[in-house]
Amino acid sequence: MDALTLSASADAYRPMSDPDEAVACATEAARILSLLGQETRFLALYHLAIHDELTVNEMADAVKISQSALSHHLSKLRRDRLVTFRRDAQHLYYRIADPRVARLIRIFRQPPSTALSSVPAS
Repeated sequence: MDALTLSASADAYRPMSDPDEAVACATEAARILSLLGQETRFLALYHLAIHDELTVNEMADAVKISQSALSHHLSKLRRDRLVTFRRDAQHLYYRIADPRVARLIRIFRQPPSTALSSVPAS
């Protein structure tokens, strides 16, 4: 079995025969991982993954930074379509917009010994 081929699950890996598809995939992965690579943004997304939806104030308390600093990070995450929000009266409620981000957060929440247990060794 090819090291990139797994079972037919929804998250199955498959070899990429199209070089353009591989480049597009690498570009998108680098974009998302770059955004997750900043600790404050990761923490904001982490708390959104746990709570589904939070206000800016709730997130600022959880991440332990000022509301204005968090708003800067949320603006970037909105621009890059990783989060979205809804307005309810005076409050903005944020949630993760990209399901791939929620999956990545779930992987990082698992102990390292179990995070990749479903991926066979090559």
